Amino acid sequence: MLGRKASKFAGLGWWGRRKSEDKLVKAAREWRSTFDSIEWPILMLDIEGRITRLNRAAQMLAGLEFHQLLGRPVEAVASWQPWRKMAEVARVAAETRAGLSCHVSGDRSKEWQVSASFVPGTPPEDDRITVVARDITEVIRLEAELRRSEAMAAMGRLVSGVAHEVRNPLFAFSATVDALEARLGAREEYAQFVTALRGELTRLGRLMRDLLDYGRPSGLELSEADIGDVVASAVRACKPLAKERQVAIHNRVESGLARLRLDQARVAQVVQNLVENALHYSASGAAVEVKGEVISVNNSRWIEIFVVDRGAGFRPEDLPRVFEPFHTRRRGGTGLGLSIVKRIVEAHCGTVRAANAPRGGAIMTFGLPLSEKSPGREGPQPVLGRPSASDSRV
Repeated sequence: MLGRKASKFAGLGWWGRRKSEDKLVKAAREWRSTFDSIEWPILMLDIEGRITRLNRAAQMLAGLEFHQLLGRPVEAVASWQPWRKMAEVARVAAETRAGLSCHVSGDRSKEWQVSASFVPGTPPEDDRITVVARDITEVIRLEAELRRSEAMAAMGRLVSGVAHEVRNPLFAFSATVDALEARLGAREEYAQFVTALRGELTRLGRLMRDLLDYGRPSGLELSEADIGDVVASAVRACKPLAKERQVAIHNRVESGLARLRLDQARVAQVVQNLVENALHYSASGAAVEVKGEVISVNNSRWIEIFVVDRGAGFRPEDLPRVFEPFHTRRRGGTGLGLSIVKRIVEAHCGTVRAANAPRGGAIMTFGLPLSEKSPGREGPQPVLGRPSASDSRV
């Protein structure tokens, strides 16, 4: 073949040969640049499974230099996934002279789609195998999140329908207890029964309210607001419970900390639910602290709000079930308060997480994106680059 090229160039003259050589060098350089710009690891193997070409993504995945990989059998590159699967599909493609594709979970918390194609050569000894490994971790995560959102939406519609059906008889029960209280409430032998009925009706009413909140559509009424003012409004709403529990609330979120687009009523509900949850788990004489800060994550600015208590903290066995509807350890709790928090925060493209404080108690944190990343504006939804473990005490 080199002889044919040489004879071809010979007929072009010195200048023609030089131009043709320059064009070949330029084409090779452009091909290499294009090959290296592909974000997925790509290997080209001979029929024996030895590496003949690879792009920069494959080198980075292997953690080796080009000269260290060239000519090496693909199964000898690394023992962790997706390399084992890449070697397997290459071997099958070589044996069957056909392409195949499969999904594998990597050893580094990655999900991969690994495919191999048989490329016939001329002559046959030039047969090649092309192997591609696509990182589909984010795709898998988004699909799982979509399924979870669809399930939560279906559950929301269900519980909302149940709540509407129960409210009418609940009103009738409440009116009946009012009538009994008016007639018998002053008589000592009946007072305890009326009080018990009133308490249970109050509990059912709170459950119906939470069910309706949980089943509300996730549509937001967005406006620009000062996060400090929203937090202050929510803290004021918690004052009666704080007085009843004899627990102080220290609000450290100052007005002017950050302005962002949000649904003021629903974000205030998030803060109120978190603070009330902290109050219920705080001992008399203790304090709940609300703090806030602006942070930068992956070149995006976020506001984070922390609600800190000095209670018993979270039980380890409860951590995997946090934010699940109806999961609660508190007597009289509905198990929906933190589920509602999660739905509202995620509707704002934010994240919520929980942890135990090093010196005891719990820390609930939710983050919301600022500026152009706020909900309702164009552009991709951000993902907070911090832990988003669903850890919560309900």
